[in-house]
Amino acid sequence: MTKNNEIIQVNNHTYKLWLNHKQMMHRIKILAAWIEDELPPTNMPPPILMEVQTGGKYLLVDLHRELKIDVHVDAVGVTSYPNIEKHEPPKITSMWRSNVERRDVILVEDIIDSGDTTQFIKKRLLAAGAYRVVIVAIVARKHSKRAMGEYDRVCFTYPGDEWLHGYGLDDGQLGRQLTDIYFKTSE
Repeated sequence: MTKNNEIIQVNNHTYKLWLNHKQMMHRIKILAAWIEDELPPTNMPPPILMEVQTGGKYLLVDLHRELKIDVHVDAVGVTSYPNIEKHEPPKITSMWRSNVERRDVILVEDIIDSGDTTQFIKKRLLAAGAYRVVIVAIVARKHSKRAMGEYDRVCFTYPGDEWLHGYGLDDGQLGRQLTDIYFKTSE
């Protein structure tokens, strides 16, 4: 990977800066305040902050640091597109460990494209007895009309179809660790 301030190269693809980390942290603080208002402390067990592996961990960590309420942390692994040509549904690859029964769950995703993956997980959590599932993401694609309304809060909407990269979003499993988000330029 090669990088300057505005453009990076990963897997022979060129990406241009879309969001810097400072912009994201500002919105993540707003998201944390919304969660605190939405899920005030009760005599129920604390909510579960649940990462959708693997891209959701970067938002989860920053969000967790900003929250002023107690939460438990967990993760769920899912293959979003096990066989995209056959249009197979998502599959759970790693189950959460927490008892979700009668608990609020904050499902943390990197990007909402169609909303299929998060809705699949939400249904599984509710079937397991979760009281409520709140879906949050760093980015949702604006063009995906199906995805609108498939989440509770999103920090940013992206207007295009370009591949996004960084802050959990990868290119062939590379570049998730970047603190900024980039979009793929035409090649």
